Amino acid sequence: MPKGGVSRELMCCTPVCLCAQAHPLAGLKEVELSQLAGMGRIATVRPPLSSPTLFSFQGQLIAAQKPGQVIFCENEEVIHTLVRTGYAFAVAVDLGRFRVPGLRHIPLKGV
Repeated sequence: MPKGGVSRELMCCTPVCLCAQAHPLAGLKEVELSQLAGMGRIATVRPPLSSPTLFSFQGQLIAAQKPGQVIFCENEEVIHTLVRTGYAFAVAVDLGRFRVPGLRHIPLKGV
């Protein structure tokens, strides 16, 4: 934050698991972070592009994944494409009315 800057919370966003409608996680109403470990490829952006809180959740999953199961993407649009095709799942924030159509947004339990 620049000196003299002011920060205001504009909205509170719930962390969710994004997955395709046909993904094994898609039928769940909510999911714990620990359940996501080993569920296949995870798509994410590098830390400067996501909030520190969100990246801490993603970091826990990345550490539990096998080599080659983590896909670092340039932006959210690439993540949404990989998730929509079923190639990967992602952890993101639920932006309510700005949700990406066709994806399951499963709330993360206990975070």
